[in-house]
Order: sequence, then structure tokens, then C-alpha cells
Amino acid sequence: MKKVVLLPVLLLAIIVSVTASDPIVKNESCCPVVYETAEVNLSYDVEAFESLFSTAYFNQKTNSLHFEAHNNIKFVQVYNADGLLEYKLPVMSSKLRLSKKMFDKGDYKFSFHVEDQVDAVITYVTIQ
Repeated sequence: MKKVVLLPVLLLAIIVSVTASDPIVKNESCCPVVYETAEVNLSYDVEAFESLFSTAYFNQKTNSLHFEAHNNIKFVQVYNADGLLEYKLPVMSSKLRLSKKMFDKGDYKFSFHVEDQVDAVITYVTIQ
């Protein structure tokens, strides 16, 4: 019975994610490059981001992106440059580490969904 219910839900989720894709368009005035290394650039709305997050950086020793929020991050959605959903990762922690190996070179949009917040917080990431 579970399979009968889950199959239509899964198909609907796939259809919605495929039809709802828009290319990433970064508004430079809203989201300046805040963190920049030779490997990674992070851009975000400073006021919105810093109200929910305490830290965001790239750790060169572990080759990974680190984010730390004031509250638990429920999940993060990662969109590629074409606006297609690449990952929807459940987090349920205030700390998140993402390996650079997960991503090809290019532009990505991270949509963070944090507990007790209605709106997602958007961060633009460029992998060099």
C-alpha cells in the first residue's frame, strides 16, 4: 500500500522540480560577494543571512564549505546554474558541512530552510 501512495507523490515531486527551474540570476546589489577564496566565492544578502547564520566559510584543509546557523537548518536545496535542483539535503542541525567534491565548477544557489523561519535564506556559491 505504501508503494501505491509513494509513487504518485514521487512523480509529482519530479514534475514540479523539472518544470519549476529557472536559471540562476544573482542580483549583485542585493547579494555582494562576501567571502572569496581561490576555490569558492559566497554571495548573500548580508542582513538576511547574518540574522540566521553565525558563520559561513570554506575550509581549505578539509576542502569543504561550512555553515553554522543560530537555529537548526531543516534542509538545504542546491540548484545548479540552469536552476535545476541538484540536491535536497535534510540537515536537522545548526551546523552543515558540504564537500567541494559534491560540485563541479560553476554557479550554484543554496536555499536554506531554517527552523522558525518562513522564508528561505539564499546563498550563491561559485566553485572555481
